[in-house]
Amino acid sequence: MRSTAVPAPAPLHHTLRDQVGQGLGAACQVYGMNPLYGRLWGALLLSPRPVPLAEVADMVGTAKSTTSVALRKLEGFGAVRRFRLPKDRRDHYEVVADPVTLLAFWLKRFLLPEMAEARAVASGMAAAMGGLADELPPDEHAVLTARTDAFVTVIERSADMLSALLTEAGTPDKRRLHALLFGEEEP
Repeated sequence: MRSTAVPAPAPLHHTLRDQVGQGLGAACQVYGMNPLYGRLWGALLLSPRPVPLAEVADMVGTAKSTTSVALRKLEGFGAVRRFRLPKDRRDHYEVVADPVTLLAFWLKRFLLPEMAEARAVASGMAAAMGGLADELPPDEHAVLTARTDAFVTVIERSADMLSALLTEAGTPDKRRLHALLFGEEEP
């Protein structure tokens, strides 16, 4: 006779880890990144202690080799740290839980290049609008000019806001980010 027992639900912590990992994985996909990066970072975020590679792989359900490659990529991004504990030869991983460091990475890797592209598009649109005055009826030209002006304004103001968060070298200024996010200087 078959048992009709319902399997025990996963502990709430594991459910939360899986939900966070799925959400962060989806966020990674938005930027063309491997969703495993988000799942791994989420698993480590919700781990109160450093975790050995094999355990991290079990947490997200991937092979150790796949996990190792992805964790090294996250380490390169500055999102996780790898180290060895005393009297333990295994690599252990922990999340870099400083959200300002992660925001600085995201700004540099994604937002700055996106803003550069958007500025180029806005500049080209603005330049082309003058040439369209003779090709379009005045009312259509007015509509397109108003749309272009609004787009250019939003892009330029966004770029100005972003510039306030950068160092003179054009990289994210973690002190400024911290002050903006938390209303105080970084400790």
